[in-house]
Amino acid sequence: MSSWEEYAEVIKTDHSQKIHTLYNLSSLLKSNPVGCGRTLRDDSLDEEVAKIKDDYMALVIARTNSATDKVESISRLVQEASSKLQHMTPWWLDVLEMAGSEGVGDQLVGEVRGMLTEAQNSGRLRQMTTVANRFRDVRGLSLVVHTALANLQTKRDKVIATVNCIARHLPTKVDIQKAAACHLRKPAIGPLNLKKCAICQGGDLFNDYEQILFAVREQNISSRHVDDGLFPEEVVDRPGAAVPRDLVTWGDSEVERILKHVASLIKNFGITLCMCMLLQSYVCVS
Repeated sequence: MSSWEEYAEVIKTDHSQKIHTLYNLSSLLKSNPVGCGRTLRDDSLDEEVAKIKDDYMALVIARTNSATDKVESISRLVQEASSKLQHMTPWWLDVLEMAGSEGVGDQLVGEVRGMLTEAQNSGRLRQMTTVANRFRDVRGLSLVVHTALANLQTKRDKVIATVNCIARHLPTKVDIQKAAACHLRKPAIGPLNLKKCAICQGGDLFNDYEQILFAVREQNISSRHVDDGLFPEEVVDRPGAAVPRDLVTWGDSEVERILKHVASLIKNFGITLCMCMLLQSYVCVS
């Protein structure tokens, strides 16, 4: 106690550590241990604990409320965008079909395969999986993109369902104890990992989703493996504790690269494709 006060400007003591220290000291003194001297500060230990706890929780509550506001705002934007696209054919599918009918499908497929192969052979990553050899024509490319986006949507739905389940009620004492056991006393690798708390399970699902949404690359990590799914460029083994976020970089996943390249087709062959699509839409409406 004296050290964190004396060296407060040099050493930062965690709020929870202060709370535990003062609380345990107060509980010990209340048992009137033999041979333990008392000080004038002893009677105010409970008040100090309450004050530190209130200050700590005020910061947590402020951050939680701020995050909640951001989530609600983003959720509204996502719902609005989803409602507009709900009954529309995916734009990329329209472009791919039109590219095939306009005779530029083979060129597009060759460019996409070359782009993905070049990224694999560039040496930027130690290990990398690619879908360049999973398609040879426009239809195959459409199937690859559809499969990847469906996989992405499935993982997203799992993350949202888990987060909503956690947020639906205030954590119980048992929930808090499980979370503390996971974060402060993380079990060794093995069957004990099955006892992860709901928050850690949600974090694992989010990591799975993130590794599909982006090409996640972790720096200075020696243990690496390639995931079987579609198709982050590099997926790294995450045994035990999570890798610090500052050691992680996010790049475009392969499916995002494909979609960006398909979108560039509209720019390169925009007049022909867009006119055909507009005429097609006009005929359908008529």
